[in-house]
Amino acid sequence: MANPEHVELVRRGPRAIALWRLKHSFERLNLTFADLQGLDLNGFQLLNANLRGANLSRSNLSRTDFSEANLTGADLSDADLMCACFVRANLNKANLTNANINHANFSRADLTDADLSGAVVKNSRFKGTKGLNLADTQGNDSVVDHDIEELHEQYQPAQLSRGHIVSLWSLGIFLILLGFCVVVAVIDVLTGGKNVVWEVAFWTIGPCAFTILMAGLWIGSVMTGTDKGYPKWLSICFVGFPFIGNIAYLVRRIVYHLGESDISSQSSIDSGIGEFFKELLFSSYLEFILPLPLLGFLIVTLLPDRNRRDSEYE
Repeated sequence: MANPEHVELVRRGPRAIALWRLKHSFERLNLTFADLQGLDLNGFQLLNANLRGANLSRSNLSRTDFSEANLTGADLSDADLMCACFVRANLNKANLTNANINHANFSRADLTDADLSGAVVKNSRFKGTKGLNLADTQGNDSVVDHDIEELHEQYQPAQLSRGHIVSLWSLGIFLILLGFCVVVAVIDVLTGGKNVVWEVAFWTIGPCAFTILMAGLWIGSVMTGTDKGYPKWLSICFVGFPFIGNIAYLVRRIVYHLGESDISSQSSIDSGIGEFFKELLFSSYLEFILPLPLLGFLIVTLLPDRNRRDSEYE
């Protein structure tokens, strides 16, 4: 049976439900077999609610969100469901006789054995709907053809996100600089390793190449995650390991060089810090932590697109 407190929340209005969800984000509204007949629930957020066997007949449910709700055996007869959202909702054996479901969204919903006789259906969306039977409905000539729509979306050409574009640009620059380093190394070998300019160029451009690649992967990861509908902090978390590694390396090297220097002499300290920055600029330690931002970029790339899922609710 329904939870009396939850039924009272519905009767109090959408604001009461919104405040309740803030404190009970992991709890589901239990409106099983609730008597909500004839109520004005226009624009309510009842997503993921349990409305099994509930009586919603002759209610105003226009623009109400029933996404992923359980409406098995619910009575929605003579109800106004204009622009209501039933994405991934379970309407098995539900009664929708004579209901107004104009512009309603039933994408991925289960309408198996649901009674739609006499329902007014115009410009409604049934993409991927299970058990759909519009034989006895009115105005179903303007129903969105979900099969054609799915086929059209399936063969849409893939487009690169701005995050992937940034990462590809950094990869291109990295390969160019890496190729230059190879040329420099070959020249250095042919000249017997006596050309100091070539050696400095090699140990400078090499770390720069890896730095550019890692920076491109970091920025690309954040952009890709943001474009997919995830908050920026989540994307940064996936690629934050390299920054931790960099900081740990810097601290370790500073401690090492200060330990090697004579702390009683300011010149020795300055010399130790100078040696540290010299090693930092002309070392290639960056390639050792390259797999970390690469792993973060792959994780963000493989995350599902939340925007694509949310588009089904529109």
